[in-house]
Amino acid sequence: MSQLILLALTLGSLGVIVFIVYRKLPKLRELSAQELQGQETPIARARAIVSSRVNSQKITRMALTQARSLAEKTEAQTGEWLERLQKNTQARKGEFTQSYWEQLRKKARVRKKK
Repeated sequence: MSQLILLALTLGSLGVIVFIVYRKLPKLRELSAQELQGQETPIARARAIVSSRVNSQKITRMALTQARSLAEKTEAQTGEWLERLQKNTQARKGEFTQSYWEQLRKKARVRKKK
């Protein structure tokens, strides 16, 4: 059932597209080649609008603000990593006590006796 509905929608959409193109073809034929060349493309018009409204200082300010934000985030993450490393180092130092050296000395004495 759903496939039938999708097929009907697809065929209906294609029919509307064909109808619109059929209606616009005579107007396109009326335009001469010179008129088409003289008109600006939509992309060129959009570039002109954007370049007139946005100046380079604003773009530079936005880029620097984003770079600063990224640098601050990176610095914060690096700080967290350093704190974690310091905690791990302190925990390992607590485990590594004087008794460790005593155990090594006992093992060395046992080896010498043999």
